[in-house]
Amino acid sequence: MLGGIVAKIILGIVLVVVGLWLVLPASVCGLTGLLACKSMWTELWVVIQGIVPLAFIFVGLILIWIEAEELTMRKK
Repeated sequence: MLGGIVAKIILGIVLVVVGLWLVLPASVCGLTGLLACKSMWTELWVVIQGIVPLAFIFVGLILIWIEAEELTMRKK
């Protein structure tokens, strides 16, 4: 049980690192100026502004679906 949790945490860390690497334009920042690279943070902010509303909608729909299924299961 604990191994599955640790595997999910490691997968999450890998996804975050790969996602940040894909957003970071290597030609602009180089490999050493990660924190000083302003273009990465502005691009990341644009991505966050686009993803957060969609994530809220998706999570809301999933919650509605799960609760509706639970209500139908209780009626049976």
